[in-house]
Amino acid sequence: MTPLSAFIETVPLLTQPSGIANYVNGLLREFARQPEAIRCVSGLASGRVERCRRLRSLCQALDPGIRFVDVPLPNRLAVAAPRLAAALARPRCGRVDIAHATANAFASWLPPQARARVLTIHDVVALRHSGTLCSSELGAAMRARLPADVRRADLILTDSAFSKAEICDLLELPPERVAVAPLASSLDSAAAAAPAAPDAEGASEAPYLLYVGTLDPRKNVAMLLDAFDAFRQGQPAARLVLVGKPGWRGEACLEQIGRTAGVSHRPTCSAADLARLYRDARGTLLVSRYEGFGLPILEAMTLGCPVCYATGSSMGEIAG
Repeated sequence: MTPLSAFIETVPLLTQPSGIANYVNGLLREFARQPEAIRCVSGLASGRVERCRRLRSLCQALDPGIRFVDVPLPNRLAVAAPRLAAALARPRCGRVDIAHATANAFASWLPPQARARVLTIHDVVALRHSGTLCSSELGAAMRARLPADVRRADLILTDSAFSKAEICDLLELPPERVAVAPLASSLDSAAAAAPAAPDAEGASEAPYLLYVGTLDPRKNVAMLLDAFDAFRQGQPAARLVLVGKPGWRGEACLEQIGRTAGVSHRPTCSAADLARLYRDARGTLLVSRYEGFGLPILEAMTLGCPVCYATGSSMGEIAG
């Protein structure tokens, strides 16, 4: 049987660590285990050679058999001139069975000769809460492009029943257009048992609570820090470890972290160190104002860590 050929959008790998990068990472790892069933292609439209090389290296580390193509066009120009981007992509990518956009919208240079187009929309916070939980610019961009993108898609995937309901409501789609494919944790007890990195030694010497995620208003980090500060008045030995990079308006979060006693921040860490942090934490806190899935809940539960989460959006669905 001839394997399916699938173009997988892998640009999110450049944003590691992030939820969508984890999603793409999982796709490539699983597809690499089934070379007789599926052959992957990926690529990047960029005028920066080093950026292309880095993404190629990341892809090949996950799937050594992947075919990677460069579209020699700066991304901004590819967005502004989609026909030119498609013309350059066509001979490089060739015909594929499936083109999978993994990050909420179709890139202009995705293979124009795909028999089927799959679009994963992880959440629609940019439509629901533009200007409050994400930037107005992102909201405007998504409002401008998503309606056309969903019309082009043969299949729309999302991570939770909550996100499906939001997508159908805000984009006026019938439920049969959207399929739910829940995420899975890539962390396990074997990762937690791996040797710690030198800079992670001592990270969990004292009892601590854990937060994993972007530092931004959507994740409600300011409220979390206020609550922890109040909790610490009666529990002066309490500690809170935050793992994640600043997002939109993240500078305010960093300033608040700096003035809150008992809080330590790690912008990033390895999978093994993250698994260990989950395993040894007294609990994981996720009090987001909006989540399309809430992967830290699943990661924590996989490693036996209790979870405290905010009601609303998808989190109750994921925690069960």
